[in-house]
Amino acid sequence: MTSAIYEPVGAPRSPAIADSSISRQADWPWLCAILMIALVLRAINLNAGLWFDEIDTLVHYTRLPAAELLTVYPSLNHHVLFTLEAKAAIALFGESAWALRLPSLVFGVASIWALWLVAGEVVSRREALLAALMLAVSYHHVWFSQNARGYTGLLFWGLLATYFLIRAARIPSWRLWTAYGLVSALAIHTHLSAAFFVAAHGLIYCGVAVRRLLTETPGGPASAATAGLSGLLPLYGFALAGGLALLLHAPLIPQMIGTFTTVAGGQSPLDAAASAEWKSAGWMVAEVVRGLGPVLGIALPVIIVTAGFGMADLRKSAPILPVLVLIHIPLTLAVLVAVSMRVWPRYFFIDIGFICLFLVHGAYVIGRIAADRYGARRHWKVGGPALGTALAVAGIVASLILLPRNYLHPKQDFVGARDFVEARRSPQSEVVTLGLAAMPYADYYAPQWREVDTIDALVSLRQSGRQVWLVYAFPSVTERRYKEIADYVSRNFERVARFPGTLGGGDVLVWRSVPQ
Repeated sequence: MTSAIYEPVGAPRSPAIADSSISRQADWPWLCAILMIALVLRAINLNAGLWFDEIDTLVHYTRLPAAELLTVYPSLNHHVLFTLEAKAAIALFGESAWALRLPSLVFGVASIWALWLVAGEVVSRREALLAALMLAVSYHHVWFSQNARGYTGLLFWGLLATYFLIRAARIPSWRLWTAYGLVSALAIHTHLSAAFFVAAHGLIYCGVAVRRLLTETPGGPASAATAGLSGLLPLYGFALAGGLALLLHAPLIPQMIGTFTTVAGGQSPLDAAASAEWKSAGWMVAEVVRGLGPVLGIALPVIIVTAGFGMADLRKSAPILPVLVLIHIPLTLAVLVAVSMRVWPRYFFIDIGFICLFLVHGAYVIGRIAADRYGARRHWKVGGPALGTALAVAGIVASLILLPRNYLHPKQDFVGARDFVEARRSPQSEVVTLGLAAMPYADYYAPQWREVDTIDALVSLRQSGRQVWLVYAFPSVTERRYKEIADYVSRNFERVARFPGTLGGGDVLVWRSVPQ
């Protein structure tokens, strides 16, 4: 990075600076290089085997007529706008894993550009580029950019909505609030959890309006950054977002109510017990820590402290972003737990760009503090910005520890398990599936395999004298849901293979019956 793109850390961003076309043009070669790196990282192994939710999307949604996709909502796996995008990609390129995932890749790369736009409004240009680079090489962002679901689209629209909110908060504008309403509605149409994100925006508006009315006096960077969050104009933007989202979902609402009721508590007692951990906030936190791996998991306190420095500093000059994250995460978590919905870590993926920004800015704040306090005493020749850059780059390099893991295995190795069994089974043997492995094989990878879901059926097969192969996935959930079958299998079968994947808890197990 050249010194031409340095601005003092923590300096308030004025609209004139943010709109400088000369500044933006100077950054474009760097940004294009970052986007090319991101594209390459996300294209590698894009055609790897699909996991459960992707297969469900492909088989049960993208093959439906487009008009029907706008009127049915049988499960939470139906990310409406993403499904339409995936259907279009398959129509253009044919049915394949990479075509199904293409919209996720496109929005994944585009979300890096969107983060750069947001960051350019609140921090120095160098920090904005480093935040984009951190997101570009993030293991989790690469993973979701190769995941045929709507999460990278959600991230893109969420970042773009925040960009328009930040600009409109400085200078009220019908055009900006209209853009905000449009992209927020698209975020909600991509994934319903975006409603929590837009609600967090609305709560920020309410908080600013009330504080200004009661206590705040004009002046100061924080006041200037939220001057436009007053009056009725923001209400137009929020009403437009909500109205458009409601209009887009109107044909789906009756089915959505039934689907949410089923997921929240309408399951059988066995299903509810098996999936109970997925509705636990503690499980969600543990899953996030596990996702960081053993090295970065140990470094989690450092990550939290660094991001905390960044958030605290931005609170002075650009309060919208830190307050947004501090509202959105607890709000989403509280609502999901209150209504007994599954607390997937991916519901918070929309915050990953802000976290990268906080980490980079936090590195600059720490660099500035270190230079101010110890530089003169120890005659350092490195200034705060240079030290901040070095710390941010070190953090980006450290995050690369996780990246190779994305390419070691597919997300869920249904193909590997199928090929393993088919290469070793005899023509007279029987192959059966259990639980959540049944649909991927029956509907996509191995239609000739049978599903077994009762202990009597499995005992009968084994007593027939034929060798029986059993395949199931999500071991912890499956073994709780089918405890009687699992106990029988542990006594009368031998586990011959375990196929790991990058999806947490999604390993595929292969068992073979032992002779009687």
